[in-house]
Amino acid sequence: MKLRVILILPAVLQCITCLKRPAPPDITVTPTGCLCPENYKPVCGKNGITYSNSCEARCKKIPILCQRKCPCKIEIPTDQCICPAVYDPVCGANGKTYSNSCRASCSKIGVKCSGKCPCKTEDCICPLYKKPVCGVDRQTYSNACQAECKKKSVQCQGKCPCKIEIPPDQCICPAVYDPVCGANGQTYSNSCGASCSKTPVKCSGKCPCGKPTLEYIR
Repeated sequence: MKLRVILILPAVLQCITCLKRPAPPDITVTPTGCLCPENYKPVCGKNGITYSNSCEARCKKIPILCQRKCPCKIEIPTDQCICPAVYDPVCGANGKTYSNSCRASCSKIGVKCSGKCPCKTEDCICPLYKKPVCGVDRQTYSNACQAECKKKSVQCQGKCPCKIEIPPDQCICPAVYDPVCGANGQTYSNSCGASCSKTPVKCSGKCPCGKPTLEYIR
């Protein structure tokens, strides 16, 4: 029994000496009893507190958010577009409305005009020269561009009303229904129609013509 006590006693004395020995000069003893190096390499903990190095953060069981002082900077990938949450609508060149110009730019779409689609006619830029045209709405526009801005097709060149040019071989007849029967056995809406077809009129009214009546001469 005395031999066992003698053998254990030196080990106990050595352990007590170890505990009383001060930490090396480049090691810091934290309040929690952690031994951390004194090197300054700040890290930001998930709790938003900056620690002198990662060891101090780990000693306090705080996950590291980034390898720098707080706050951590958000690194945005080059292929990712971030836009402000501002509603200032624009109309893209593709005819789609975007919440702001940044959104259109992120989609690589040019801005056609400010505001929602479709763009208003006042955003249409036309030359100032005058070459009047008549639109299908029978309104005269200073040039074809002005008509296009109003989304009106051009009916003819020049001021309204458009002059109807009738080809020499084309016949114009009044819209009057007074049927006649032509010598070719065809009914025409009026004598003008038969004349335009160069067909003599056989009788008035629809074809066939009625049978001739016999008159007795006394």
